[in-house]
Amino acid sequence: MRPPLPEGIAAADFSRALDELAGVVGKTWVFVDELPLSTYRDAYSPLADGTLLPSTAVAPESVEQVQRILAIANSFRLPIWTIGTGRNFAYGGPAPRKSGYLVLDLKRMNRIIEVNEKYGYALVEPGVSYMQLYRHLQRIGSKLWIDPAAPAWGGVMGNAREHGAGYTPYGDHFIMQCGMEVAGLHELLRPGVIQALGDPFLAAQLGNAVLAAQAFQHDPDLVFGREVPTCRTPDVLHHPLRGSLGRRFF
Repeated sequence: MRPPLPEGIAAADFSRALDELAGVVGKTWVFVDELPLSTYRDAYSPLADGTLLPSTAVAPESVEQVQRILAIANSFRLPIWTIGTGRNFAYGGPAPRKSGYLVLDLKRMNRIIEVNEKYGYALVEPGVSYMQLYRHLQRIGSKLWIDPAAPAWGGVMGNAREHGAGYTPYGDHFIMQCGMEVAGLHELLRPGVIQALGDPFLAAQLGNAVLAAQAFQHDPDLVFGREVPTCRTPDVLHHPLRGSLGRRFF
């Protein structure tokens, strides 16, 4: 069975887009065949199996690649569905909202950029799982704990984006974030604490931008990370992000 084309996109244009995507991440990380794309299905959907499948999936490994992919998608008007790591069982899995979306799979972006023992925060990329963070803390001899959702293969950032919960007083992972790095088409945006900005930063409302790194800690009034500005910075809300379509992190 051939993957569905994005709505309104001609086959020739889609083929050109695939070539440009392969030029960014390499052909190995552009998935177009039925077998690899089947892993992006929702195993618990009430719809017929394979109803919601992407047209392709692309797995970048850096912020720069994410930005180049966004530019290509914007040029060809390709709808994007963004995922991180984990499973999201019974909540849609990795499946896009509609068939034909391009899935932007961020699992290869799995660096733990920083762990700060003094202020109790960690700065991670979207592909970092709770188990990976736990093992890292053990390896460096950290006194910090993780606060996982349930299974250790869940994504640290994605769980917070979906308002996931843990089991300690810091279990509201969405509230415990303290800064982010958002990759737009032309620049990186670094707003501060999400709750100061409001609902526009819920996972499905990022516009044509991708959350590339996020910091978590015990005190949401402190803001740390890669040059993250003060927590009241509203710049990203007024940034003219163009493009379209839903996205989700898990």
